[in-house]
Amino acid sequence: MDVFIEEGRIAWLAVTGERVPIGAHRLHDAGESILTPGLIDGHVHLSGTPGLPEDDAPASIGLREVYRRQAARSFLYHGFTAVVDLNHLDRDDIAWFSKQPLHPDIFHCGTGITMANGYPMVWLPENERLRTYSNYVVDETVPDGVDAAAHSPDAAVGRIVESGAVATKLFWESGFGRHRDLPTPSHEMVAEIVALSGDAGLPVIAHANSYSAHRFLAGTDIDMTAHGIWNWRGLEAETGVPPEIGEVLDAYVARDIGLMPTMRVVEGLRDMFHPAFLDAPALAKVLPDEVVAWYATEPAGFLREEIRADDFGGVSDEAAHARFGVVADQGARVVRAFLERGGRLVFGSDTPSAPTYGNPPGLNGYLELRALAAAGVPLEQLFVTATLGTARAFRLEGYGDVKSGYVANLLLLEESPLDSVDAWNSIEFVIQNGALVERETLAASE
Repeated sequence: MDVFIEEGRIAWLAVTGERVPIGAHRLHDAGESILTPGLIDGHVHLSGTPGLPEDDAPASIGLREVYRRQAARSFLYHGFTAVVDLNHLDRDDIAWFSKQPLHPDIFHCGTGITMANGYPMVWLPENERLRTYSNYVVDETVPDGVDAAAHSPDAAVGRIVESGAVATKLFWESGFGRHRDLPTPSHEMVAEIVALSGDAGLPVIAHANSYSAHRFLAGTDIDMTAHGIWNWRGLEAETGVPPEIGEVLDAYVARDIGLMPTMRVVEGLRDMFHPAFLDAPALAKVLPDEVVAWYATEPAGFLREEIRADDFGGVSDEAAHARFGVVADQGARVVRAFLERGGRLVFGSDTPSAPTYGNPPGLNGYLELRALAAAGVPLEQLFVTATLGTARAFRLEGYGDVKSGYVANLLLLEESPLDSVDAWNSIEFVIQNGALVERETLAASE
């Protein structure tokens, strides 16, 4: 086939040589290459620089700057031609990435809806929480000096709509680590947020990373979850999933609630306890040398040491790595059980899920594809999920397919992704809004 592109969009498709307009020029002769839509990562966070120093020393500022400039290119390097920022706190970050010479198409959900002094704002100093996570809601407990009307579900959804978001993000998280028993929205509040978002044409995606959170959301009408179920909290099963989790998955299928597994949340933390991770050649393709060198220093391992002390009682790297492996296996089992029930997957890598260097931009998405394939997602279903399926979940019109009128975000691969998941690492060219970019020119080394 010939694919004709005009002004960044696919104009039409035709059998090769059958319909060539006067004045058309050949962008590229793909030969035996495989043409696919560009990948869509439905869960990234463009704010911040994970694992890098946050002080204002010139060296620190320079390190963060080179990271950010490469991050925009690294998503493209691994074929992610569109991304969805699921919770951005500063619109300037979206604007900054959008001004880079080469970057994926960026969509966002505005600032997610959380409870006052709930997750994730509870991790900030008390005097910064309400200011930083300004799109919070209150129930019967109203902090001093807060206008309850300005922090109702109606006001919160209104701010999301005003921001130009493509979806509403809300948090349901009762806590973990040092912060537990946090305030969470009620079923009535979630129903109101879903109704208000629906009136505005926005799907609702909810943060949940434990069995209790997913059990709650199974009784709602949200559109999709922002995480899989890897934290079982005392539930056990020798094979498959516990009956209680099976009931949640059944409810998701019955209500057509999509599941975004985000396998790399656990795997990215696990990689911090694997010294060889920083030596992987793939890392050098997506991160500048000076950033990788910093990650090997003692200060960059602060999150690893915090997890080791707080969650694992000071165990060795090997023991921590093994424990994360158990949690990752639980997440994979949930994916398999969900697919057996006919569930709808949504693709997202949560890049980065925490201030960890285990979630590098672009590469983390490719590793998520590999993790899902290893969990048992058939290659054809994985292909559709990471392209058209995720575009539809976020209602991104004109994305995720190769057809007339669609945005010309395309990939040319040496291998077919229907034969091997490794094919997603065989990209020759990225076509971004109709512009042909050789993949290797996007690498950090370039």
